[in-house]
Amino acid sequence: MSGDICQSAVDAVLHRRRRYVVSEHGWPRTGHRRVVRPPASSSTPYTVTTPVEFSLGVFARPENLASAFSELRANGGHAPGEDGLSFHDFSPGELYEALREVSRAIRNGNYKPFPTREVRIPKGDGRFRELRLLRIMDRVVAKALQLALAPYWGRTLPGIRRGIWDIYISLEWTIRCHQRFVLGQDDIRDAFPSARIADVLHYHHQHITQPELLRLIEAVVRGHEGPAHTVGLDQGTPTSPTDMELLLHHCLDLRLEAVDPGHPPLHRYVDNLLYQCRDAQESERVRSLLGETLLPHGLTLKPGDEPVDVRDRSAGRTVLGLIPCWGRNRLQFSVPETGYAKLNIGLLKALDQPNPARASKDVAMGWLRAVGPALSNGSRQVVVSRVRELLLSQGTREASQGELAEVASASWCRWLEKRGRRLGGTTG
Repeated sequence: MSGDICQSAVDAVLHRRRRYVVSEHGWPRTGHRRVVRPPASSSTPYTVTTPVEFSLGVFARPENLASAFSELRANGGHAPGEDGLSFHDFSPGELYEALREVSRAIRNGNYKPFPTREVRIPKGDGRFRELRLLRIMDRVVAKALQLALAPYWGRTLPGIRRGIWDIYISLEWTIRCHQRFVLGQDDIRDAFPSARIADVLHYHHQHITQPELLRLIEAVVRGHEGPAHTVGLDQGTPTSPTDMELLLHHCLDLRLEAVDPGHPPLHRYVDNLLYQCRDAQESERVRSLLGETLLPHGLTLKPGDEPVDVRDRSAGRTVLGLIPCWGRNRLQFSVPETGYAKLNIGLLKALDQPNPARASKDVAMGWLRAVGPALSNGSRQVVVSRVRELLLSQGTREASQGELAEVASASWCRWLEKRGRRLGGTTG
C-alpha cells in the first residue's frame, strides 16, 4: 500500500504480538500466545469470464478480499511476510480494518505492495528455489486478482489446464500414434527470475484493455520496487504462475508453431520442456530451435541431458517427478529417490505446524495422491512401506499402513480412469 496505508491496522496486530516473549524455537516462554482464527468468508470470490466484465469497485470490496484471505489460509503457504505476521495473527476486527484500508488504496489507484521476504526452499536434489513472500495483505490482493481472472485465463491459456498427468498421457499417446520413443527434456534457466516485466505486461495488454485493471496488474507484477522492477517474476506471488504461463504461451508456444509448423510434439509444464523425437539428431535440432526462440526474450536453456529412449529400462530419467519407461505396450512409472527426498523435506516442514502429526499425515497423503501413475499393483506396497517408514522416523504414527495403502490404491485408480478416458483400456 502506498505510504502508511494499511500500516495502522497491521501495527495493531504487531503491538499485540509484542506482549509475548518468544523463545529461540518460536514458542512462548511465558504466558500463552493468543492464536486468533477469523471466520471463513461466506461470500464467493469475485470472478469474470472476460476482462471487459471486470469492475474494480466490486473487486476491491472488503468482502471479496476476505474470500481471497480465506482461500489462502485454507490452501496457501502460511509462512509470514517480512513483517512477521501470518494468517492466524489477525482477529476478525483486525482483518476487516486492514482490508478496508487495502480496498480504499485499490479504489483510489494508489495501491503498492510492501517489500517481500526472501526464503530458500530445498528442491530435494541439493538445489534451492528462492521465494519472495509478500505480506499477508499483499498476498490477499494478488490472490483475489488470480481468482478474478482464473476463468478467463483457464479458457485462453492451454498450459493452465495441463497437469502433469495430462502430459504423461500425451507422451504415451504420441508414442502409440507416431512411434516417437526418444524423449528430450530441457528446463528454462531461472525462468521466473529472468522474465522481463515489459514482456509480461505487453502480453497482458494483448488481452486486456481496461486501464484500471491493467494498473492493478502492473502494481502486483512490479511489486514494491515499482517501475524499477524490470526483470523477474516473484515466485511466491499468487499471480506469478499465470504471468509465466502467459509469457511462455506467447513467446514460445505460438512462435514455435509459427516458425516450425508440425514440429515434434512439445509438452510444456510451465518452464519444463519435453519433446518427442525419432532419434537423437532430431532431438538436437529441436533443442537448438527452442534456444533460438527463447533468446530474444532474455530466456535461455539449462545445459541439457542427453535424450533418452524410453524403451531403455536402464536410463532411469526423471520426468516431472517420476521415471517413465515403455513396457507392456504402455508407459510405466516409478518413483525416483529424489521423490522420497522431497517427501522427507515436506514432512520436516510439517513439524513446524500447530498440529505436526496431522500436518505430516496430510503431506504423506497428498504425496501419494500426486504419484498415482507409479502406484501400480506391482509397486504399490513398496512405495507405501517407504512412506510409512519416513513417517515413523519422524515420530508420526497417525497414518497406518492400511490408510496409506487405501489412499495409494485410490490414486492409482484415478490415474487409470484419467488415462482410460484418453487412451482406452486399463492395466495393473
